Amino acid sequence: MMRSISPIKSTAWRPDVRFLLDENVIEAVYNPLIVIFDAHEFSTVHRERWAGLHDIPLFEKMTQHGFDALITHDMAQLANPDERNSLRDHGLHWIGVKPQRFKGVKGISLETATVVAALPYVLDDLSTLATPTAFHVIGLPSEPSQRVRAETI
Repeated sequence: MMRSISPIKSTAWRPDVRFLLDENVIEAVYNPLIVIFDAHEFSTVHRERWAGLHDIPLFEKMTQHGFDALITHDMAQLANPDERNSLRDHGLHWIGVKPQRFKGVKGISLETATVVAALPYVLDDLSTLATPTAFHVIGLPSEPSQRVRAETI
């Protein structure tokens, strides 16, 4: 049986980066993130009870609660000058993940894998950045021939 050992976190513990998953990101992405990236903190809009907030008030809440970055499917946030300026003014990084075209298990698997695979690169960049930055995550190949090859035994 595999045992999981969690780092001991004192009351003074501060994660390297605090990420918020927007309400449009599949909730199932959360659990793998907290296990794999345990030096960082993750929460979701739903866990924070902020579902339904418009973007600019959400950015204000994020700053008030010490979040550093938003992971979202909402690509329009950067196209809207008010929202883009609000992200910058609140010192928030933006991580945009293109929505998956698959539903169900395939969609959950691909979205989770995409975020997990991108995050080490985002974290590498965040360690050297002094200003809010937008990261456009490129999705993983999703065609069957790009993910698996089968052969007769």
